[in-house]
Amino acid sequence: MAIKELNIDVNIEKLKDLFENAWTHQAWTPTYPTVQSGLCVNNLEPDNYLNSCGGGFSHEQEKSFSILHSFYKESYIQEYIQLFDFPIYRLRWMILFGKSCYSFHQDWTPRIHTPIITNSQSHLIFKETANIVHLEIGKTYFVDTTQTHSGMNGHDDWRVHLIGCTQNQL
Repeated sequence: MAIKELNIDVNIEKLKDLFENAWTHQAWTPTYPTVQSGLCVNNLEPDNYLNSCGGGFSHEQEKSFSILHSFYKESYIQEYIQLFDFPIYRLRWMILFGKSCYSFHQDWTPRIHTPIITNSQSHLIFKETANIVHLEIGKTYFVDTTQTHSGMNGHDDWRVHLIGCTQNQL
């Protein structure tokens, strides 16, 4: 199974407020079709929002992004992380701009996705199974992104997810 909804009660309004604050006060990657900003950092660059963003990290490198950035200390993000029965790391905001998509790819580890802003034309696509899935706001999902997949956003508006890495399999 590539996607499983988790039985986790997230406060989507608090996450949305944190995202809106991050959008105006943090650094973001200058990449297209996405921009990212990290919530977790490693001990080498503890104030760098961007050091966990982008691709090409090995599993061990992903795990090193386990320190919550000082911007998020004593915020709802600490409570959010504690909602999981397993470790999550390399937590970051990811915006997929409207009318855009990723190339098909595989990640080193599965991901946790919590949609913050989305629309009915935003989907994850799994190549081998031809499975096309829309992730709903207010829910949190385990996504086996070690399978070949892509994300697409056919709408004009952004899609925003809070994404974390995990080594667990459900």
